[in-house]
Amino acid sequence: MGRRSTREAAFKLLYSYEVQRDDKEAQFHRFVEENEISGADLLFFKRLMKGVCQKVRELDDMIAPTLHKWDISRLPLVDLTILRIGTYELCYAEDVPSAASINECVVLAKKYSNDESRSYINAVLGTIYRQLCPDEEPDENLFDDDDIDEVS
Repeated sequence: MGRRSTREAAFKLLYSYEVQRDDKEAQFHRFVEENEISGADLLFFKRLMKGVCQKVRELDDMIAPTLHKWDISRLPLVDLTILRIGTYELCYAEDVPSAASINECVVLAKKYSNDESRSYINAVLGTIYRQLCPDEEPDENLFDDDDIDEVS
């Protein structure tokens, strides 16, 4: 499956959690079975799901101040879900390079949202990255969404 597909699967289930407030455990097991997620992909999937769900308020508190002229409650749920995944990875997934995480979130936005969302998701995650790593020099192309990998 790979991390890109696993991240996309996590995005879909996290979005589903927000829309269908049914039994999350049952949704999780059904989703994993239906999508045949296993092995290393399942470990990464579980880590994303558990991490984002447990830290959702903390993630939202990091995202909210980066939204210029927007309130987090007004963001499209698709975009908020993508931002939560990206913020979680930037903060807690040390084995995922920051550039890869931002790139993958922009790819999700290209597939599931619109061009405007893609740009501000890139900007928000770039801002969060700079707040987390103020002394690091980012790759000069890190926040240039013209070079984002195309959706397969």
